[in-house]
This record gives sequence, C-alpha cells and structure tokens, in this order.
Amino acid sequence: MSIRNSPLFMASGRATPLLLGQIRRRSPLQPFQSMAVLVDGGLATKYFRDWWARAFPLRQPLPLDRIADAEGRGSDRFWELLN
Repeated sequence: MSIRNSPLFMASGRATPLLLGQIRRRSPLQPFQSMAVLVDGGLATKYFRDWWARAFPLRQPLPLDRIADAEGRGSDRFWELLN
C-alpha cells in the first residue's frame, strides 16, 4: 500500500503523525506548530500557506484549491509539492 492512500490530515484539520514525519524529513527552515489547523474543507489555511512559504522558500506555494479529500488524504498536487 502506498503512503499516498493514508490520511495526512485529521478531521480537525491538524496534521497526522505521517504528515508531521514527512514535513520533518524535508528539513523546513521554520518550526512547525503541530497543533495548528492546516486545512479547512480540504483547503490549506492561511497559517499553512504562510508557514509553507517561509519553511520551503524554494518550493512552489501551496495551491488555493483543495489539497486534501474528505478522508484527509493529500491531493496529487499536494504530494507533488511535498516531494
């Protein structure tokens, strides 16, 4: 089973341990607030978009469209940005 089928976001919008691990593996330039709400209705929150831009300045910004489905799985576009 691919990790892409595993939830990255909880129903509360916070990161799952899997997403926290994926982010830490990429050595962000800014600390991550593990209790922060990252998605709302599948869309990245302002906090997450702002944090992403500071933590990964050489990566593309998070999209304004959905980055997660109703079960909390990351969209293909989000996985592309994460990798």
